[in-house]
Amino acid sequence: MMDSCGNVLAETVGSAYTAGISGKSARLGTVRQITAAKRMRAVPMHWHRHHGTELLLVLSGEIEYDLAGAGARQVHGGMALAVGDGTVHRAKEGMESPAQRIGLLFSDAGTAACDPEHAVCLQAIRSRFSCPSQVSRAALRYARILFGEVSRLGRPIREWLEPAAVRVAESGNAAAPVLRQRIPPVCLTICERMRLKALTELLLAELADEDAAQRSGLAEYICGWLDTHFRERLSVQEIAGHFNCSRTFLFDTFRKNVGLSPMDYIQRKRVEEARNLLSKPGSSVTDVAFSVGFSSSQYFAKVFRKYTGKAPGEFLR
Repeated sequence: MMDSCGNVLAETVGSAYTAGISGKSARLGTVRQITAAKRMRAVPMHWHRHHGTELLLVLSGEIEYDLAGAGARQVHGGMALAVGDGTVHRAKEGMESPAQRIGLLFSDAGTAACDPEHAVCLQAIRSRFSCPSQVSRAALRYARILFGEVSRLGRPIREWLEPAAVRVAESGNAAAPVLRQRIPPVCLTICERMRLKALTELLLAELADEDAAQRSGLAEYICGWLDTHFRERLSVQEIAGHFNCSRTFLFDTFRKNVGLSPMDYIQRKRVEEARNLLSKPGSSVTDVAFSVGFSSSQYFAKVFRKYTGKAPGEFLR
């Protein structure tokens, strides 16, 4: 938890301990807030929502998250769940105890729009963890270390730091002002900030790398599907719907792994097939155009010339 100034706070509710650190305090550009919680069984959480995507990593035990309109999700130790921007949710009671979890609340779409790498990471998180999914050993290791950092920094360290400064001041020691400068209210040293930043960015990079491998496999699968469906009148939106992903995700995935847009890939397949058909005796340009998926011979001729530099009639026998 944090106060209005972004200072590290901690609270205990029943047998549950929660701590939080603002991304600004930890000097994180991509994360707005980091939270750690353990023994959540005694915490009757209220319905709430965030401005930004939240990644919930359960380190041990089991937590049941209830998403408004989407039902409950059982998340076990070693699994993660992404909660979308503005999604109303809560952690339900009656979950297995003890349970430990880390929550990373990422900056909203406005920040992602200014940072392409952040946008890729957000898309990776949302697409992979929209349902509870197993995290890799590396990601889980980073999360456990981060949990320890947040828990440690979240303890009310000021309870013993501030009295120390007061005692020095009362003794008339000239070091009092220096001591106050060296112990900021947030109680995060430069080393701790650097460690938090490194751990969080490593986690993001690990997720992004794993997502890149998944995207490569998805792009290969989509290519195979288009190789057998290129004759159909398809739009990018229809292809995205078939593979249950967004238009933007499909376009970016295809472009990065194939080097072409989905429609460019389809047009090239059509032209390649058209060349084979035109070389057969008795073929006509109009018949070939319709057979490979074009709606008119005029548009077919335009696309054909674009990719081959020649008119379709030049390939007729």
